[in-house]
Formats: sequence, C-alpha cells, structure tokens
Amino acid sequence: MSIQLSVLGSGSAGNCTLVSISQPPDGPRVHRPFNLLIDLGLSLKQTRLRLDTYGMTLDEIDAVILTHLDQDHLRPVWRKTLRTNNIPVHIHQIHSGAARQILDTQNIMCYQNEVVLGPDISIKPIRLAHDDSGTIGFVFQAYQTRFGFATDLGHVPDELLEHFVELDAVALESNYDPEMQRQADRPSFVKQRVMSNHGHLSNAEALEAITQIAARSTLGHVVLIHLSRQCNCPELVSDLWRTKAPELYDCLTIADQHTPTQLLQLSQSLPIPVPELF
Repeated sequence: MSIQLSVLGSGSAGNCTLVSISQPPDGPRVHRPFNLLIDLGLSLKQTRLRLDTYGMTLDEIDAVILTHLDQDHLRPVWRKTLRTNNIPVHIHQIHSGAARQILDTQNIMCYQNEVVLGPDISIKPIRLAHDDSGTIGFVFQAYQTRFGFATDLGHVPDELLEHFVELDAVALESNYDPEMQRQADRPSFVKQRVMSNHGHLSNAEALEAITQIAARSTLGHVVLIHLSRQCNCPELVSDLWRTKAPELYDCLTIADQHTPTQLLQLSQSLPIPVPELF
C-alpha cells in the first residue's frame, strides 16, 4: 500500500492537488490506484500537462473533492469534462446550491459527514471560516496513513487542531507575510479581508499551527500551499522555517503556482521532536 501526493499547482491563479492511493494486492491480483483530485482550479490543459509529469491522464481520475467554489478552486470549464468522464465531485452540503449553478447535477455528490471512498479509504470534513460561505478542510484516512489538508482559512479553529492529530503528513495554507501585505499596492478593504478571521493564514500562523500538529503527530511531510504571489515569497517562508522550526525544515515542501511538487510518498514516520515555540 502507498499513498502519494502532489500539489499540481497552488496559488491565487489556481489550485489542484493529486492524491493517489495504491491498494494492497488481493492475492495475485494487483489493483489500479485510486486517484483523487482536491479542487479543480487549474485549466484543463495545465491539469493534463501536470498529470502527464507522472504518466497519468484525466481518464485515470476516479473522483474529485472540493474545498469550496471560488474560481481558483473550481473553474466552470470543467463541467463538460466531468460529465463526459462521469467523474463524481464530492461537495459539502453548504456549497451544494451554488455548485448546481456550475456543474451538472449528475456529477455532484453531496455530503455532510464522512466521505467513504472504499472499505479502507475515508475523508473527514472540517468546516472552516473563509469569506461568506466558508471552506472545508479534510483528514484523509487510507489504511494506516492519515494526512490533513486545509486551505483558505482565516484562522485555525480548535476543531481543526482536534482532528489534525496522528498525521503522517499535512498540507496547510501559508498565504501571506503581514508586512508585505500592509505594503502591497492593493485596496485597504482587500488587505483587511485577507488578514481577518475569515480571510487567509499568515506564514507565522501556519507555522504555529503546524508546530502544534507536529507535537501530536508523526509528520513525514509538511506542505505549504496557496502562497500569495503579491504578498509572499518562498525564500521568506523557507528562512522562517529554517530559523523557527529547523526540526521540521527537512520535511518541508513549498508548493508553487506554476510547477507541480514532487510526488511525495506519505507513510507512517518516526516522530520528530518539536520544541515549544509559542
């Protein structure tokens, strides 16, 4: 059994993540991996090109799950392809009404609680604050491996920390640097929205949350997603982690808008000792 993860692209221009779960062989029979996309914020062309990096095609995608419906997470251009390929799209009940304005009803699979994709594959949703309709974070459980995924959240609620435990990997938004945000050439109301409890996470907020998660997990991978192009810098993020969390730095991956990450192998890991930082 193996679970592999690649952030195909992440940022304000589009978000999409591949999760590939290989099932244990059933005697002499070898099963094809179950392939899932988190969000559909990239163009069809770019998604195909980036999947091709791993020798995959859209025909091999078994399901999609959406965090929310902003256009950088769901592009309407996907409607026909999803219908033609008969790909189910798992959408939380709070977003179901708006989703029917974008996608065909036949593709929409609404849920409120746990999403079960197979006998040993499930997804626990966690509602998070973001703008008016909110977003959904996830804890993926596949066989003995667990990982958490959360993006576009204005703050880290207690519920997320309660569920993000015993993880082997975590992907979390690290959207902006506060000083770059304050100095940015953008309207003040945009800055206020981004930095509010219904906006996005700063680099320091992401670091603090992951430090708490690491203390109760065995993290082998930490993936930072949804970095702002205008108000963040990968080098700045890297320096922050190297300085404040050197014990986690070696397992850090910073996702990019234009290039997919490596195909990360998620597995149960030895615990990393994490000092109290905050």
